[in-house]
Amino acid sequence: MEQIFEGSFFATFPGREREVILSSARKCEFQPREPLTCTGRFPEAVIVIVHGWAAADVPIARMATYGPGDCVGVEAVATQNLSMSTIYALTTVHGLSIDSAKFLEVLERLPQVRELIALQLEHGYLTTPPRTSTSSRTHFSSTTGPADSTQFIDLLKAYHLACGQPSYRTLAQLSYRQRHGNLHLAPLSPTTVSNVLSGRRRNKIPRWEWVASFVISCLTYAQQCALKTSSESEELQQWRSLYATARKEQSTVRRDSQLGSSSS
Repeated sequence: MEQIFEGSFFATFPGREREVILSSARKCEFQPREPLTCTGRFPEAVIVIVHGWAAADVPIARMATYGPGDCVGVEAVATQNLSMSTIYALTTVHGLSIDSAKFLEVLERLPQVRELIALQLEHGYLTTPPRTSTSSRTHFSSTTGPADSTQFIDLLKAYHLACGQPSYRTLAQLSYRQRHGNLHLAPLSPTTVSNVLSGRRRNKIPRWEWVASFVISCLTYAQQCALKTSSESEELQQWRSLYATARKEQSTVRRDSQLGSSSS
C-alpha cells in the first residue's frame, strides 16, 4: 500500500501525516459507468486508483483521465467546491478510499499542501511533481495535451457515457437530423461510432466534422433525458480546443517518430 502512495498526490505529505492517511484507507471497487464523485455532492472520500481508469464528464476538467496512482476528489474536498466534474469509471476500478473528514483533518496541519493545491488549481491542473500517476501514460489536460490520440478517444467514450450512453443507432439517427441544419457536420453510422470508440481505427483522431457531429448528437440525447443543460455552442467550444490540442500533439509525436527513424 505504501508503494501506491509514493506515486500519488500523497507523496507530498510528511511521513507521520501519510501514516494517518494510510491507516484510514479502505479498499473500494467501482464498476464501469459508476461515478467515483458526483457534481453537486460533497465526496465522502478521496479515492486513490490502484487499478483501472476513470474519466471526467466535462472535458475541460483539470485532469480528464485518471489512472493508477491518481487521486480522485482531492480538488472537491480541499476547496469545498461542489461544482467539480463527475468522475466515472471507464473500466472496473480498484482503489483505496480515504475518508474526507480524515483527509481534511490532515490537510489543516499541512498549510504547504493547501498552498500547493490552491496554486495548481489556479493554473488549471493538479499534479504532484514530476507527475501524479505511476502509469507511463501521459494525462490529457487543458494545459499539456495527450501524448497520443488514445486519451482523446477516452474522452469521447467518457462523454458518451456521461450523456446517458445512447445506442450507436440512436446517435446515427440524431446526426442525420442535425445535418439537415448544418452541412458542415459529418453523418454518423453505428459502424463508424463503434470503430472509433473501440479503438479499432488504431485510435486515430477522427475529422473535426465527425467529432462535432458526435458531440452534438450525444448532447441532444442527454438534453432529451435531462442529463445535461449546457448549450451546443459551449460544448463545441470546449471540444474544439481539445481537438486542436490533440491534433497538435499527434503531429508532434509523428514528427518525433519520423526523426527517430531517420536518425537510426
